[in-house]
Amino acid sequence: MIRPSHRLSILLFVTLLLSSTVTLTKEPENLHLAKQAAIFYHDSGEYDYDLGVVVQEAQTYLEERIPQKRS
Repeated sequence: MIRPSHRLSILLFVTLLLSSTVTLTKEPENLHLAKQAAIFYHDSGEYDYDLGVVVQEAQTYLEERIPQKRS
């Protein structure tokens, strides 16, 4: 008899295996459309905005963490 904890692990494994198989059979995105989307994202200013948000979050994180490491 399979223990309940092993049943859950097996169920999770089978679920992930089946979901990855479905993902692998999906038709890939059209490269031209992906390039156009990337160009639009950059040219619209959204890229610069998102990059600024990430930079600010990193700066805040470092400013909080660096003094803690020195003490």
